[in-house]
Amino acid sequence: MSKPTLWLLRGLVLAWAGFWTWFAICDFVAEGTATEPIVGLAMLLIASATTIWRPRLGGWLLLAFGALTTWRFGNLQAFWIFCAPALVLGAFAVLGDRRAPTARPA
Repeated sequence: MSKPTLWLLRGLVLAWAGFWTWFAICDFVAEGTATEPIVGLAMLLIASATTIWRPRLGGWLLLAFGALTTWRFGNLQAFWIFCAPALVLGAFAVLGDRRAPTARPA
């Protein structure tokens, strides 16, 4: 993955994770001690941090996170708001980090 592409991926992941971190904290403050936002926030932060330092592994974690949240929420509006960015960024990280095969000397 080229450096500009990697920085673009990092920026998008940070923007997406930052928004949902802010949202989960506000939800926790407004509604009290609900454990679901905290567990979701922890999963999101782990997947995002891993994507920043290890794009391929983090991409797989984002894909798993997107699939899990798709199963959990189960409606189209939540899919487009919450799940689709994780799936797109995860696919971008996994597919973009492929290395070109090196030729072996004969």
